[in-house]
Amino acid sequence: MRLTTLLLLLIFASCADNTNKIDSEECDYIKNYYPNIYKAEVSYQIQNYKAANFYYEKAFSNCDPVNTTTFDEVFKMAMVQLKLGNQDRALDFVEKDIEIGNSLTPYLTDSNFKQVFTTDRGRKIVVGFNTKRKKYIDGINMELRTEFVDMANAINIYRQMSPQEREMDTVSGINLKRLKRIFDKYGYPDKTIIGDNSIEKIFIEPAFIVQLASDSLRKNFYIPILTKATKDGKLSPYFLASVEDRYLAETNQDTKYGTIKYKGYNPGAIDPQLLDKLNKNRVEIGLPKLEKQYMLDNLKK
Repeated sequence: MRLTTLLLLLIFASCADNTNKIDSEECDYIKNYYPNIYKAEVSYQIQNYKAANFYYEKAFSNCDPVNTTTFDEVFKMAMVQLKLGNQDRALDFVEKDIEIGNSLTPYLTDSNFKQVFTTDRGRKIVVGFNTKRKKYIDGINMELRTEFVDMANAINIYRQMSPQEREMDTVSGINLKRLKRIFDKYGYPDKTIIGDNSIEKIFIEPAFIVQLASDSLRKNFYIPILTKATKDGKLSPYFLASVEDRYLAETNQDTKYGTIKYKGYNPGAIDPQLLDKLNKNRVEIGLPKLEKQYMLDNLKK
């Protein structure tokens, strides 16, 4: 509790010093997007909507909003605007969310947004949603998306198999050969290529499929592509860390980000030198330090 309180004070002391100044810099998702999204998430969780607004604005002033899977920042920014009494600004972010591929359903089913959709602009957004949705769907590679849906289903089957049944050349191996060809052609196939998870309401994240690839392919082919995708705002740093830590653990090496062994641990129980090393690695890909992650995890409980 003392650690959580101290970290919150530090975050909001920083916010107080900069409330009236949001500097626009060249987009760098690692340095000035993910860290601000984290601070905004903490502020959102404790219902400090002014602070959340500040950090969301700071992130969005530098980089295009991407709706990071683990934070859902565009939806939450719309909610923040409602809480601050800015209905028109809230609708700006509803429209932005639709533009980048999200469904209108989360808004229509949330009672907080009921009033805003009775306004003229709100009604126009609802009426025009299907047209915009069709334009979005037409802009992605649905044939490729179908392949990823099939891969996701195959992986689910694979995970349900017993160790004796898990033969890579039966279900997963065929998918992974195709996956490599896709990565060769497209780089990381993010939401701009295969669409948002709301299309069939099925979770599709290519990063998790590559975890079944061979050790050499993970190290030399996939992880470098995932690293670039994270830098470009196409992949959450949490997913990069999860894939790389799993590879390191399965090859009997020390993990880099603490996503396996130390997930959910109180950082005070970790050797200080190891903690410093893990935190340095985390910051380098846009993750919060373990102390801050621990605080956020507790806030969400």
